[in-house]
Amino acid sequence: MAVTITMLGDGGNPGPLRSYGVAAGAKVADLAVKIDLDASYPTGGEAVDLSDFLNTVDHIVGVEVAGDYKGEYVFGTGNAAASGKLLMRVMSTGAEVANTTDLSAVDVYLTVRGHVL
Repeated sequence: MAVTITMLGDGGNPGPLRSYGVAAGAKVADLAVKIDLDASYPTGGEAVDLSDFLNTVDHIVGVEVAGDYKGEYVFGTGNAAASGKLLMRVMSTGAEVANTTDLSAVDVYLTVRGHVL
């Protein structure tokens, strides 16, 4: 089963937090999303595809996780520039969460900066 990604915005309205104009009509945007994890964590991290929102992810502004875990976004490469992995770690040890761990009750909030064309 895949993760569920919900775009967040100001005042509960979906949308980028802030957009910046840059050359050639491309825009840079800060985007906040909520990631609902599933009931079987895969070793190596959950696939996270932000291509519905951004063409590329350039910078991680923040990853917030409540409870006993911490999250780390691992950038994708090449044509998957808006896709990456969310690696989950146990807060007390820093070790990756064990394969098939049920993280369905864990919410992750991710804020990224990327390009929108």
